[in-house]
Amino acid sequence: MRTDAEVMARIAEAARHLADAGYAVSEVEVPDVSAAWRLWCDLISTEIATLQLAQMLELGSADFAKAIGGLLAMATILDAEGYMKAVAQRTRLLRDWLAFLEDYPVILAPMSVGPTPVVGGDVQDDEAMRRLFWNDLRFTSAISVLGLPVAVVPAGLAHGHPVGVQLIASRYREDLALEAASAIEARVGVMAERLWARSG
Repeated sequence: MRTDAEVMARIAEAARHLADAGYAVSEVEVPDVSAAWRLWCDLISTEIATLQLAQMLELGSADFAKAIGGLLAMATILDAEGYMKAVAQRTRLLRDWLAFLEDYPVILAPMSVGPTPVVGGDVQDDEAMRRLFWNDLRFTSAISVLGLPVAVVPAGLAHGHPVGVQLIASRYREDLALEAASAIEARVGVMAERLWARSG
């Protein structure tokens, strides 16, 4: 993943905030994020192409249609056998993450490893869409397909824009994710207040 140094510095600060709050923080390799992202892309795109595409294009704007087209261009549209195999693979990957969360009850991960996207950044062209979702937002999409509880909190500013981190916990442990997010917010402050003050 191509990362932005200033964004990654804010994520590292969030880890230090957790350590200051009494968390035992370790830098470790998580289960396969790339495989989970691919599952997200293929499963959601297959569902859209099979069940929803005509209605979405009828009701959506031109930009919406470009975004959907960019998503579908990244995906493999699965047949019935491929879809069932992908669902089975999701179960295996979820098991890996649940086992990992037994040892590390909260995972601090980026929302994005790149700067905050510009308005319309996902509809410039298919390559921009892929760069945004495959590179910058890979962790976000990967966790979405696994269905694990996540709390999101700002960790500071990079290039003048908020940087978010996500706190990932195991099934039914939203409390752990929210507690960790609160510990970061207590040290960073409420970002909305800083942004309103800057714009005023």
